Amino acid sequence: GRDGSEQQWELLAMEQEEEDVYLRELAGVEDLEHATNLQIVINTTTSTVSHLGSKLGRLEELNLNNSVIASLRDLGTGFRSLTVLWVSRCGLPGLEGIGAMTALRELYASFNDISDLQPLDACSELEVLDLEGNCVSELHSVIYLSACSNLQSLTLTGNPVADLEDYRQQVCSSLTSLQTLDDVDIEEAERTSSSQQRNPPRPAEAQPASPRLQDSPATQHPGE
Repeated sequence: GRDGSEQQWELLAMEQEEEDVYLRELAGVEDLEHATNLQIVINTTTSTVSHLGSKLGRLEELNLNNSVIASLRDLGTGFRSLTVLWVSRCGLPGLEGIGAMTALRELYASFNDISDLQPLDACSELEVLDLEGNCVSELHSVIYLSACSNLQSLTLTGNPVADLEDYRQQVCSSLTSLQTLDDVDIEEAERTSSSQQRNPPRPAEAQPASPRLQDSPATQHPGE
């Protein structure tokens, strides 16, 4: 019994050492604490990876594209310094667990099965969100992203919600920090027209004219 447990412990320690050697090689560092970038393919249904964040405490960019990830919770809570995460084509059913990555600024999670965006409420630093080819179907799901007050770029191409009639107008008016939607820059007129549709303008006297309008002779109307 005792010999068996000792052998088991030695085997576990050997596996950990092999893992550390592998990770150091992938990250290009001699000390995992100094690693800032890592690209690796994992399968959370067959391997435990929740400890990786504590080993890679300074990691800023993590690329897990083409992995098998049952849940982002499988990644644990140790990736506190992570600012960029790639999890495209990972079979992700949702974003639960993303809130543990409090410093996250860019999330690339295209071609998964994500429909609920509420977990992103916790990602207050998020600036770039790519969810192309997912399952977001409701506009109110997108409105949850208003909690991400720094969000500048959003991609929802290939989601059912992008086919809705007022999709672009509603998103532009609800997410005021957004600069780019589906790789197309947002024009100021889009925000104005969409907000006017939701909130009819006040009487003309309450609307100060822009300098450009004031400079134009009011009597000139083409076609009169």
